[in-house]
Amino acid sequence: MMYTYKYPKRLFIPVCFWLIAIVFSFPVRGQYEKNESTLARLILNNGNRYDLEVILPGKSVPACRLLLPEHIYAEGLEELSIVHTLAAEWEESGDELQGSLVLDQGVECGLWLKPTSEGVSMKISIKNRSQNTYRNVRVNICAGLSHLPNAINIDWANRDFLPDSVPLDRDLQGKYWYSMVTPKRLKAWTPNKDWIVMHLKPENPEPDSENLYWHALSQTDNSMGCAVISSDGEKLFYQVWKTEHSRHQSPFAGNACMHLIPQVAEELPPGKTATIEGKAGIFEGSWEELAAEFKKFIYP
Repeated sequence: MMYTYKYPKRLFIPVCFWLIAIVFSFPVRGQYEKNESTLARLILNNGNRYDLEVILPGKSVPACRLLLPEHIYAEGLEELSIVHTLAAEWEESGDELQGSLVLDQGVECGLWLKPTSEGVSMKISIKNRSQNTYRNVRVNICAGLSHLPNAINIDWANRDFLPDSVPLDRDLQGKYWYSMVTPKRLKAWTPNKDWIVMHLKPENPEPDSENLYWHALSQTDNSMGCAVISSDGEKLFYQVWKTEHSRHQSPFAGNACMHLIPQVAEELPPGKTATIEGKAGIFEGSWEELAAEFKKFIYP
């Protein structure tokens, strides 16, 4: 069975409202500073959310954006949506960050982050603080190559994957991503089939004009990683999770991003915590070399 989902259409808000919001909330949008470190710089949007931008060493603009997670699902749990927009509590230890976020329905989501030279190592934990047992607990991880619009800092897109000819406009970038990038360049990695194309219509990649966010989940449940190759074929933007079960999501035309839905726990009784480990970033090499890195990470 193919699972499908449609995002609600984006609400129209008068331009004057946005102008007022910008004037009073964000008088001047900030610039990113060059990362002089040998490790990636991790930036939490709004300073405290599970919404992460990653600036690689020697760069002045983020390479990617990660929503960790965007949604949480489980049997017996009403879907927890847009988790990345909520304020979390953070502790810092050296170059590591650890967040805690208490959600509705007795769910606590923890996030651990550590920068690497090519991106970030991550752990996501789900604690069941309710009196009910949750089953098939999953998180929806969004890994994007742009931040449009960006209310705090400058708008940006990773031009290694989205060329300068495509303006910094979310809809235009999303349509280019869906029609030109993802049909053959976005793939999920599975241990039995290696790399498989994530696009549902790679030979006819016309976006759904009625809903730019339409997508479907994979029928298979072992997509542990995914990646998209750069325009020059030399870099791969990836995410990978150490779990037995994970679905990939077909790309949509509303935004330049890729999604995995890894399972955190098959069963999570009251008072218990389950954790999965992952990493994301920009890998310089081939599909075969990245697959080998995935295998070393998942099966050490």
